[in-house]
Amino acid sequence: MVNLDTADIQILSVLREDGRKSLRDIASKVGLSAPAVGSRVKRLEDLKIIESYGAKISSQVFALSLEALIYVQVANADEDKFLEYARSLLCVNSLYKIASDYSYIIKASFENTAKLNNFVTNLQTNYGKCKVELILKREIEDRSSLSFTDFDK
Repeated sequence: MVNLDTADIQILSVLREDGRKSLRDIASKVGLSAPAVGSRVKRLEDLKIIESYGAKISSQVFALSLEALIYVQVANADEDKFLEYARSLLCVNSLYKIASDYSYIIKASFENTAKLNNFVTNLQTNYGKCKVELILKREIEDRSSLSFTDFDK
């Protein structure tokens, strides 16, 4: 386990919210100089704590206003085919293998209920039983966890 101090956690917290923040902006938020922040960020990258930087693309631009969690029960023999299929789809945001009556949860976005229905029908036809839950509102966006001490208070 890597030892991180409060400044490292603060830097990660700022970058988690906006990975394009300048070193100067981060420095002003965490109370360090920009060069000190730069060396810490480089160390966090070298330690693979910061794995990558990326762009979050607005689903609204593509009129993908419907988000769903789709639970899929996939037979072991079909898993490789299912994973290849799921990875190939642009509508799939996330895919999780779970310990449940279902094998996987897919988080996906769609233009409308007809496209969601077609997707689920295809999954049921080719892979197995599905359960769909619609996402009504995002309360916390996808983000990395930073603290192991949230429940120690």
